[in-house]
Amino acid sequence: MQGFVSYSHDDQKACGELRKHLRPLGDAFGIQFHSDHGNRIGQDFDAKIRKMIADAQLHVILFSTNLLWSDYIMETELPLIHGKKRDKGDLVLGIVLDHCAWELVAGSWVVAPLDDDLRLRPIKGWRDRNLGFSTARKQLQKSIEDHFGVQPKLIGGAA
Repeated sequence: MQGFVSYSHDDQKACGELRKHLRPLGDAFGIQFHSDHGNRIGQDFDAKIRKMIADAQLHVILFSTNLLWSDYIMETELPLIHGKKRDKGDLVLGIVLDHCAWELVAGSWVVAPLDDDLRLRPIKGWRDRNLGFSTARKQLQKSIEDHFGVQPKLIGGAA
């Protein structure tokens, strides 16, 4: 299974933190997560991103004021992802990084992380950001299990 992570380059550090939490999830479910991370200037970004979105069945959106400010994400990535959800039934999960107008974009998408009281708490609002990302990862795991009807495999040689 393929996954695509959409984020603003201004949130590259936060995306790096998120990727650390996606690694074990990818290993447990056999998901390869892709993003434009590591693409170099001069490469055809648009064609590569369009292909990553087209190939993905799972999309993770790192919502922030920076993401909502990006013309490319708002005019290219998000419409393609909305179309994949509508036409193919792709799973989309929004992870809210900071207070922003995510609800105007997400519609019926699942958003995370939810705190113990089931209230959305942006990652930057968690005293321990690692706990915020871990909580979002757990919510993404549950969404994958429910949406695709699969269970995670133990990783790292566990039996």
